[in-house]
Formats: sequence, C-alpha cells, structure tokens
Amino acid sequence: MSGESFPRPGHYKMRLTKGGPWVPVRIVRFLRAKRRQVGHLAYVGDQARDAQSVWPYAMKNPIPESEWKYLLDLGRWSAAHAPESPEANPRKAVDLNQMPTLF
Repeated sequence: MSGESFPRPGHYKMRLTKGGPWVPVRIVRFLRAKRRQVGHLAYVGDQARDAQSVWPYAMKNPIPESEWKYLLDLGRWSAAHAPESPEANPRKAVDLNQMPTLF
C-alpha cells in the first residue's frame, strides 16, 4: 500500500495531531456528472474533506468497518457526554497529567 498516490475507498483511522486520539476516516468514491469523472471524498469523523489531503495520513492505518463505526460513535458520544475527554477534542494532544486517575 505504501507509495499509492490515489485514495482508495475504505475505512481508516488517523490522528489529527501528534499524541492525539484516533479519528475515524471513510473514503468514498463518487461520480462527477458534468465531467463524467470519478472523484473521492473523505469523511474525517463527521466532517467532509478533500480525500487527497487526508490520504497520506490515513492510508497507513486501514481498519475494519466495525472499528470505524466504534470510533465514530465514541467521538459523537464523547462530544455530547464527556466534553473533557480526548475523543471530544481530537485536535489536542492527550496530556496524561490532566487525565483522571483510573483508581
């Protein structure tokens, strides 16, 4: 898979910042009707992005659809119920000193 320059449809994960949590990525193919060309679109979490800009980071981490769905649901749940969690703030690096202790 290394060295591929064109996005491949599928499910992936990536980090938005060094030390940040994993974020789900889905790349889809679509047909541009006017030009009769195939294009690609990436969904990073719930946000649509240009697949070419996401591909170099996501291509190294393919995941099954079930893991993609879990990461997507975790991000949505965290944003609604645990806004201080890393998954609710994927653009911030995880600071273990600020995390609550497990016990």
